[in-house]
Amino acid sequence: MALIAETPQVLVINPQLPFKSVAELVAYVKENPGKLNYSTGGIGTLPHLNAELFKSVSGANILHVPYKGGGPSLTAVVAGEVQMTFDTVSTSLQLIQDGKLRGACNRGSEAHSGVAGCACDARDRVSGADQRGVDGADGPLCLIVLLALMAPSAAQIPPSAAEIAAYRGLHAAAARGDAGEIERLVRAGTMIDARDSGARTPLHVAVFVGKQDAAVTLLRLGADSNALESQQYDIVTIAAVADNVTMLKVSLDGGCRTNNISSPS
Repeated sequence: MALIAETPQVLVINPQLPFKSVAELVAYVKENPGKLNYSTGGIGTLPHLNAELFKSVSGANILHVPYKGGGPSLTAVVAGEVQMTFDTVSTSLQLIQDGKLRGACNRGSEAHSGVAGCACDARDRVSGADQRGVDGADGPLCLIVLLALMAPSAAQIPPSAAEIAAYRGLHAAAARGDAGEIERLVRAGTMIDARDSGARTPLHVAVFVGKQDAAVTLLRLGADSNALESQQYDIVTIAAVADNVTMLKVSLDGGCRTNNISSPS
């Protein structure tokens, strides 16, 4: 997941209302619960979530009036059918500048350059919400809408043909003890702990055939010394079964635990 944008929101109200700040609005709503309404483009939309956050942190009791889309929702505030909504600055800016809406508080870390008087100032601070609506310190009643690009994790994406070929080359280099080739392939991004059809990592292969330089290089480059192959053999077990004292020392020096579960009793 990667952040691709931050969208500031603004609390807009009908200009016929007397409120000039969020603090004045909250004070009125607390004295007159249920008398003010807010519009949204539907249940579960960003304005709906923002308004519910506003209610939660401020204690304001305002009623939700869902419309069929953001356009009708904003128009309803202009017409006075409802008293307020939350909207992105880009769509409400012209209406604010024309005096058809009033921006009570810009929901972002800074005032939007085109929205005069909409910065969250001392009057607009509500305990329990900082500028991202999270921690418990006193902070402006703001929440930046974070837009993120989500994709499957690398583990869910099958390797490409080139990646498979490079990985097989790493296995072959481990089998012949070519530490230089191992270094080159890993530095180029080749998968170091993936398994072949026999469920052996390149490190398993190097230990099994007793290629010390290859094993030491793989461990130095970050190979998992505690990985198990499909038969649940770890590299210490492989070295011990092969009666290779040198490789056993390499395995232990590389951090392999001696209590891994393995097939031999």
